[in-house]
Amino acid sequence: ADWARGYTFEFVTGINKTTRKLLQENVAGFFEHEGVTHGDLRDALEPIFGEVRADSIAVTETTRAAVQGQRQTVDEIARAGITKQPFWLTNHDGCAEICAPLDGLMPEADGLYHHPVTGEIYEAPPAHPNCDCGERFVIVEPT
Repeated sequence: ADWARGYTFEFVTGINKTTRKLLQENVAGFFEHEGVTHGDLRDALEPIFGEVRADSIAVTETTRAAVQGQRQTVDEIARAGITKQPFWLTNHDGCAEICAPLDGLMPEADGLYHHPVTGEIYEAPPAHPNCDCGERFVIVEPT
């Protein structure tokens, strides 16, 4: 939720400061309030974006916020001396063309995911609109 409140939603095109603030509050609220669903978020965004775009934004931006929140937790754990390695986790629900080749990949030495087919580079999921892929983390044992 904290990450979403500071995020600028740069991947959501054609928005102004007011709309950005609405996205920040609604996506943060998705994580802060128990029982809020993607449908609730979509319904809150629909008057501004329309049904289809609101649904896409709800899926994509909650995915992005969840991944970033998870990464913040992993960073906190690292400060305690526990290192975790991320892997791309595809949910196998329509991301076949773009995300299936990323499933199970680790970031390269530069910390980024390099698509093995297209060459596209991603910092983290999501890779495209409506993507709900994530990351899984495995503890790295000291050598």
